[in-house]
Amino acid sequence: APSGSVNINSRNGYLLDGRLNDSFKAANRLLRKGFKVYRIDEDVKSRGEPFRKGSFYIPIQEGLLEEMKNAATEIGLTFKALNTTPEFKRHELKPLRIALYHRYYGGNTDEGWSRWLLEQYEFSYATVMDKEIKEGLKDKYDVLVFPTDPTPMITGEKLEEHYEKRSKGLVMPPKYPPEYRSGIGKEGVERVKEFVDSGGTLITLNEASNFALEELKLPIRNVLKDLKPADFFCPGSTLKVEVNRTSSLAYAIQENCLILFKDSSAFEIKQAPNNEDYNVVVNYPDEQIIQSGWLAGEKYLSRKAALIDARRGKGRIILFGFSPQFRAQTHATFKFFFNALMA
Repeated sequence: APSGSVNINSRNGYLLDGRLNDSFKAANRLLRKGFKVYRIDEDVKSRGEPFRKGSFYIPIQEGLLEEMKNAATEIGLTFKALNTTPEFKRHELKPLRIALYHRYYGGNTDEGWSRWLLEQYEFSYATVMDKEIKEGLKDKYDVLVFPTDPTPMITGEKLEEHYEKRSKGLVMPPKYPPEYRSGIGKEGVERVKEFVDSGGTLITLNEASNFALEELKLPIRNVLKDLKPADFFCPGSTLKVEVNRTSSLAYAIQENCLILFKDSSAFEIKQAPNNEDYNVVVNYPDEQIIQSGWLAGEKYLSRKAALIDARRGKGRIILFGFSPQFRAQTHATFKFFFNALMA
């Protein structure tokens, strides 16, 4: 691991490079201990060194120096001293109350990896199951995350149809006792709507985005949903995408990066009266999308969206058409997920 440091004493505070995933870990640690941390809303320079929009600013506070030195040693980060008065645009971070959905029916591998990743980067979160969602999450949490999952596995409805279609009739739904059967049902769907409409953020990862499209009736379609393998096939490949850096979800991410595509989606926004509520953050280029792996049917991805930030009521729905945290391996796209968890 690199050796970290606190780069000289400063009267103006310190900067952390937002491009580094470990900077989120340090920011979470400082927030948890009651220190003020800000994110920079524009590109800035300090001592001739550029700091991209989305970097972290930590003003001078009592006891801060010792905590930064501990973090620098343990995490391997360098806190850079700011050499001028902080006149750049910034906003103060508030620790968000994060809820991560966990189901029965054999559990969800993606949920386990998501938990592990949150813990590694010191995000505080709570596990919620069907009962708590049905009771309502409004005023209890700020963010609700659905790991990748087909809609029937989330709602608990039409499971037989799902297994029939998914396995071509070779696998039957598991026969569990009633208390171990998953599904938020229609009641839970209504509570999720209330949560978002009252100001909450819903994050749907990869296949779980179909749940938001189908159950929350967004004017967006997954153009890949009903395609046959003979027409479109991409079984775990890295693809090229274009990033809209004006979005806070794209803070500190390079404009042209790669994402991992596996059982993923490509979105198209329908013409609607409120199209301004749907912001495309990541989209596929016109052509030459494949970087490595296998892609048949490139034309279906061309110019389609891979990440959409949608407004609904007082809240928002963040639709990931891919897994930014896939098996905790896709380090270059962790920040898309982390940015969604920081307000």
